Amino acid sequence: MTKLSFSGAWDETRAILRRDGRLIWPLGLMTLVLPQLMIATVLGPAAMTDLSQNAQTTRSLSFLLALLLVAWARFGGLTAIAQLALHSDERVGDALRSGLKRAPAVLGVVLLVLLPLTALLAPALLAAGQQQQPSPASALGFLAGIILGVVILARLQFAVSIAAAEGGSPIRLMVRSWRLTAGNTLRLLGFVLLFVAVLLIVSIALSAVVGSLVLLAFGKPDPLSVAALLLSALGLLGELLVLVPYSIMLTRLYAQAVKGSASVPHAP
Repeated sequence: MTKLSFSGAWDETRAILRRDGRLIWPLGLMTLVLPQLMIATVLGPAAMTDLSQNAQTTRSLSFLLALLLVAWARFGGLTAIAQLALHSDERVGDALRSGLKRAPAVLGVVLLVLLPLTALLAPALLAAGQQQQPSPASALGFLAGIILGVVILARLQFAVSIAAAEGGSPIRLMVRSWRLTAGNTLRLLGFVLLFVAVLLIVSIALSAVVGSLVLLAFGKPDPLSVAALLLSALGLLGELLVLVPYSIMLTRLYAQAVKGSASVPHAP
């Protein structure tokens, strides 16, 4: 078990952003913001509602395909950012190509976790949505899903960094991350909660200050409207400001964990 130094990882994160921020921020903008911005602008904020009401329509199928493409771009970008955080001499183009190539494995990790958890959570959520009392079995399943989800979330935090440094299948990424995070579950979970809290604060601050001005100036954010474009961009830029340092810091924590474990090919 390796005791992770979060302060050391934060110092390294600031140094990396000072040194390579001119490369990392545009990469994040291109992969984490622009693809999702285009989808949000075209479909508008009500896209998810429309999808649930018209699950068999051509639009819903197109939306699902768009979601997969956005997920591929986002995970590819995060993997590329992790590579740049691990190797100072990495070229952005090479990191992006490698990141996009390894992104499906990271997406596979997400699906392998979400599908079983959804099966546990769905009965209670459906009952609540219909304003019904969940059965004891569904309530127990919901509680088990929450507990498992929290633990798994903390233990799989290194999946993207492992994909960047080592590669491998979704199962390998999960097993490797589980081993490297041993003994640091609560600390990593606290780090995740801190990330969520900061993200909420940034999002609320931007929405309160700038979002209100956008609504006053451009009105309702209908699909393909200027308001939809600006509000979507505002939310995604707020996420970018938090997600990039968070991802780099996770990568540096992974680098610490690797130093305390058996060496692997291409690991930092």
